[in-house]
Amino acid sequence: MTTEEDRNQSHISEPQVPLPDKKTCPYCRTHIHPDASVCQHCRYHQRWWLNYFQQFGFLVSIGLLGFSIWQLTVALQQRTKADEALQRASAVEQVAMRTESLLDFNFLLTKATSDDRKAFDELWVISQTPGHAFQYLDLAHRAVETLVWSNITLPQQPVLVQELQLLDHSQLLNYYRQTPHVHSGSVLVAVQDEQNTHMTQEEKADFIAIMIDEDVRLRVVQRACLYIKPRLEKYRQVKPVSHDRAVDECKTYGKLWGY
Repeated sequence: MTTEEDRNQSHISEPQVPLPDKKTCPYCRTHIHPDASVCQHCRYHQRWWLNYFQQFGFLVSIGLLGFSIWQLTVALQQRTKADEALQRASAVEQVAMRTESLLDFNFLLTKATSDDRKAFDELWVISQTPGHAFQYLDLAHRAVETLVWSNITLPQQPVLVQELQLLDHSQLLNYYRQTPHVHSGSVLVAVQDEQNTHMTQEEKADFIAIMIDEDVRLRVVQRACLYIKPRLEKYRQVKPVSHDRAVDECKTYGKLWGY
């Protein structure tokens, strides 16, 4: 009996450990541990000012997102403007190139009209080049036809022609190569004239072949080709190489001249 009473008294006399006091979350009104810094229910921080940092961070994130979207919109607008500017610049460049090309063509046409054989040859090449702008528009071909069939008087000096008729093949060739080709019209007339008895028909054909190969004046080459055409077969027997070169030169304009 004594033992049981002692046990009961001993149990009663043991100190009782008090339960920790709870505190109430000011946001959701739920009881939480007094040492808790964040409510386990509403997840709000118990120090009120820390909650504003979270909200501020969220607002900053939203602001950064909006700023990024704005930057992207501005960049796209600038890209669009840049593309439009590039297209305008490209269009202006194409117009400038076409204008320059047209000016070059007009300059070439002017030179060809002035009896420049080299310019005429360039026009001929353009007229025969598939896909070329002026060939497509048929400008070069019509220019070539106009020049070929235009009635341009071959400049000549009657007194000079009479003097040249007295020269033989070698003398006339030296004169032709040592003087400006502005006199080549007179030289051609002197060679073609039937009264020229200082040169054989073979020498005349040979001289004409040299002029076809070397002369810079379109009209001289045209008249020379027309002169040598009926004499080609006979000339082939004398100088086949020169004959072939003369034929090739004349065939450059052959379809228009009947070759």
